[in-house]
Amino acid sequence: MKNIVPTWDKYEKNTTNLKKLYYHSFGIYFNFEQKEETIVLHFSPKRAEYLHTQPFHPQQLEKNRILQNDSNGLRIKFDLRIDDELLMELARLGKDVKIISPLNLIDKLKDYLKTTLTQYPS
Repeated sequence: MKNIVPTWDKYEKNTTNLKKLYYHSFGIYFNFEQKEETIVLHFSPKRAEYLHTQPFHPQQLEKNRILQNDSNGLRIKFDLRIDDELLMELARLGKDVKIISPLNLIDKLKDYLKTTLTQYPS
């Protein structure tokens, strides 16, 4: 390092609450203007076993989020922003997750998957 000059600027601590900031986000990227939506996902019994040790999202651990937890799988309610990271994760989970609501998320995932399939013509 060369030519270091003191600025005498006072350091101001960043007090942003990151937990609160990202509470309604699935990933690290989001649009502040986008509102969260209530999302209900049903996970297969196989995926449910995994989610008991590695939650899909921190909201899963909150009281009254688990709507079903039995031999048919795990159904959880989330309040999240619908974004590309969420869509990519749902696509990655494939047959181990089913979107129960909202309908617009179902449509977005269908469009995402259709677009993906266009890369592989028959």
